[in-house]
Amino acid sequence: MIFLKIEKIVKKLFWLPLVLGMVGYCLIAHIPFMESLYASAALYFVNPVVDDTNGWILSAEILAILVTTGVILSVIGNIWDRLRRAVINRQTDSVCIYCDTPSGEKLAQAVPHGYLCRDAKGKKEFASHDHIFMLEDEKESLQIIEKHQNELRGKSVFVELKETDPYLLADTKEQDIHFFSVPELMARTYWKQYPLLKEIAEEKKEIHIAILFYDVLGRALFRYGYLYNLYSPDQKIHYHLWGCDTLQREFIASLPTENADTVTVHTTGWEEDIALLQKMNRVILTDISSTGLIQELLYRNRDLPIHYYARERTGLDHLLAGSAIVEFGASGDVITVENIRKEKLYRQAKLFHYDYVLRESRRSCPAQYEEEMEETWKGLDGFMKGSNIARADHYRIEVLLGKMGMEEEKLRELEHTRWCRFLRINHRNSHPLLVPYRDLPPEEKKKDGICDPVIRKEIDSLN
Repeated sequence: MIFLKIEKIVKKLFWLPLVLGMVGYCLIAHIPFMESLYASAALYFVNPVVDDTNGWILSAEILAILVTTGVILSVIGNIWDRLRRAVINRQTDSVCIYCDTPSGEKLAQAVPHGYLCRDAKGKKEFASHDHIFMLEDEKESLQIIEKHQNELRGKSVFVELKETDPYLLADTKEQDIHFFSVPELMARTYWKQYPLLKEIAEEKKEIHIAILFYDVLGRALFRYGYLYNLYSPDQKIHYHLWGCDTLQREFIASLPTENADTVTVHTTGWEEDIALLQKMNRVILTDISSTGLIQELLYRNRDLPIHYYARERTGLDHLLAGSAIVEFGASGDVITVENIRKEKLYRQAKLFHYDYVLRESRRSCPAQYEEEMEETWKGLDGFMKGSNIARADHYRIEVLLGKMGMEEEKLRELEHTRWCRFLRINHRNSHPLLVPYRDLPPEEKKKDGICDPVIRKEIDSLN
């Protein structure tokens, strides 16, 4: 990174010695224009060709030495960087991170065999095993991928999306591309770290979850909780949302839960609902500036579980007197290559889809199935890939519930509920199987399980 900083400084100062030299030689010393230009240019080579001197010329000489030294160091840095990349790219876990923000620099520094690339000028940038695109303009990332399809073929590509819905994307043909968003990563990490298993295990009849400030992260927290928090066909988890705009409110008001769970959108401000908030089983805040709200809740209930988002660690959870305050979402803990790659999760998703392919074609898993599995996966659009990824993500809960004694039939019912919710939250409301589990034909109920024993064993080995 030091060479990169030197390069930036050199670019800013490069023409300054020439300008100062021209002023000193031409305007002050009255040397002819062309001779002044030649003398000023010679300063970059630390080779004054004119004996005249004054303050302008002296300043130009000093700056020229600094610029020339910077250019040499920058060249050395580029050569060193290319050699380092060549060595890294020989590793099987090498990763190139395309990013033009500070978060990319931090991510690259935290990866043993990773490096940062601010642009893609040639084929050499695509020699690494994995490629992570986190450019500020997501369209630029997509354009690079489109332009360099041949170089990226056979590589794993991960693309951050900020505006585009990945579930509306077409199939990625011959490329293994995965899309992610930072809010979704944070929401996934949050519910994995703080699931509702404890409340379920305590056999609470009803669980009330409040999500305040329904911004981008608030929407991700609700979306992931809606899909992930399925522990029992008889559960009653009530989501309370504050801060939804008109379109969000209309959509959520018509969003079924497929079980006894409920979703309530509150149109009043939190100040008016403070008595309701203090009775929640958990209050989740996505705005750290809302310390006033945290204090108001603590005045009324010191034991209220309050979880608040902080991009950078603040330590407020240790300063306040509440007994159940949790700070979550620190970028260094969430935006990691491991969380972006999610290798086991993606492989499980591919296996779930391949199990479906085998079942539909009434075949058993062949001895060599990797190539066929990959080919069938690449032909899926964004929605179908997302559906299988969501299936794999919830499977760890199913495994845990199975170990706790839940019957296979109940597990299948949970999976059908999850599948229905995935369609609902992605605006797919016309599928003929969007019916209660009990109304499914027996053959359709079997599809909520894993058909092939070989695939099941492979899936379970990844948990």
